[in-house]
Amino acid sequence: GADIVKASGAGLVCEAENAEQLARLIMDMKTMPQGERYSIGAAGRRWYDEHFDLSKLTDRLIEHFKAAQKRWTATRTTVE
Repeated sequence: GADIVKASGAGLVCEAENAEQLARLIMDMKTMPQGERYSIGAAGRRWYDEHFDLSKLTDRLIEHFKAAQKRWTATRTTVE
């Protein structure tokens, strides 16, 4: 989760279970200019469109299956 948020620029991250740090980040978001918050949201949307779009994920999954089938076929021995 945090790695994606960092890589995408789609938000602020803090250490797990660090309530004080989380509270500071919430206050930072509250006082952040609207344009900056909009930019963060837009970055998240771009990341989603590029990496999590259903058709793109489906294409990647199909490619994984094709590669696995190719590896399996290459290593399979024929028993006659």
